Amino acid sequence: AVPDDARVYVMENPTPPVILEGPVSADTRFDDTVTLTPIPRHPDLAYVYVDNRPVIVRTDSRQVIYAPDVQTTTGSISPDIPEATITYVERHPVDPVVLEGPVEAGVVIPDAVQIVEVPENPSYGYIYIDQRPVLVDRGTREVIWVR
Repeated sequence: AVPDDARVYVMENPTPPVILEGPVSADTRFDDTVTLTPIPRHPDLAYVYVDNRPVIVRTDSRQVIYAPDVQTTTGSISPDIPEATITYVERHPVDPVVLEGPVEAGVVIPDAVQIVEVPENPSYGYIYIDQRPVLVDRGTREVIWVR
């Protein structure tokens, strides 16, 4: 498991994205042409950004050990969602809710579910499902992004 402070550092310090062919998975190894950024206090770990998402690798093998699940996101963080908003919802988890059916971009969250406001950006709110943050447009209650 990747230490929490390493994940937080990587989310708070994005790097220019790397373009890859195909999805990133636990089997992905970055070759020497990809510049890895060291993670302070974790000399065995480094990271890159792919599709605006952090990917953490072991420095010795260059193999992926942490990458947000591609299947449960909308592909990448939409350019109009501030990175600070994503960082906030990931650093301030709330009690998870249980909803019927899959939760993905475009799904409307029922009125019975309390959506927590993002203080720096009150047009956004969020909930957690299965320990994953879900960003919601508070005006429409529509899911915008799922980690």
